[in-house]
Amino acid sequence: MPCRFGGEEFVVLLPNASASIGQRKAEELRAKIERLTVRYADSDLPRITISVGVATFPDAGSAPLEVLKVADNALYVAKSQGRNQVELSASGKSSVAAASSESPHAKFSEAILDRLALTDDETGGLSRRA
Repeated sequence: MPCRFGGEEFVVLLPNASASIGQRKAEELRAKIERLTVRYADSDLPRITISVGVATFPDAGSAPLEVLKVADNALYVAKSQGRNQVELSASGKSSVAAASSESPHAKFSEAILDRLALTDDETGGLSRRA
């Protein structure tokens, strides 16, 4: 669910998405925007890029404004590192690391859910996890 948040900023809510899924979706969006060609008059405009900060609830905070602040900080890290990239918040990085050490059963469940998300994306629908 995308929402304008300030002049040039948007917030995209992905209910029930893990940090790794949020990061992947953000990267997919970044890549799609980078591939856009926008024409004005008789010529192509310069390439459009975005920088993205990713944070998850409740890892990044217990209130919506806390999570937004963490995502905003990650956004500014992405911008300071050269722009046109996705930066996962420190809390998101630690939750991704924790998820990688999950049991084989949890990893299998995550793989199934990821596959369902890819299936929806391929058909143009919204991801079940996003």
